[in-house]
Amino acid sequence: LADFLGGFRGLLGQFLDFVGDHRESLAGFPGAGSFDGGVESQQVGLLRDRCDEPVYQNLLLEIQDRLFTMGSLLAADPGKSKMKLPELHEDDVLLLENTIDKMNETLPEMRFFVLPGGNETVSFCHIARCVCRRAERSITYLSESEPVDGLIIRYINRLSDYLFVYGRKISMDLNIHEAP
Repeated sequence: LADFLGGFRGLLGQFLDFVGDHRESLAGFPGAGSFDGGVESQQVGLLRDRCDEPVYQNLLLEIQDRLFTMGSLLAADPGKSKMKLPELHEDDVLLLENTIDKMNETLPEMRFFVLPGGNETVSFCHIARCVCRRAERSITYLSESEPVDGLIIRYINRLSDYLFVYGRKISMDLNIHEAP
């Protein structure tokens, strides 16, 4: 196992050397190492594969791109990068917030905590949300010892809310009872 982990860190280091110096501190590794955008993007990809509505397919594809952008920003040391890093913008957060608001307009008011499930796609929403919440905790932990753009934390927070509301919308669209 130690050889595998050492090899993984070596591959990660080689990739990061390509984009520029990267965060080497032990405090930084858990946050950057446990969030690379890949696992989160895979969960969103599962949702996109099950989605029939082009507007949501396009948004989920954009979300996947933003997750990889965040992984790059968290892993690289922006002051020492040898190439231009992708950017996260306030408009990315606003897109999630506006989409959440639009979906909430059609949903019944929440009167209880919703238990995950009722449909496979809804369950994928809840799994993706849990993965995003875990990533948010890791990124927040990283921000206690390393500089992290607050926009990254806001985006991942709003994404977990988006995934919850999207699951509720799917439940409503499919006439699935939300279990308290």
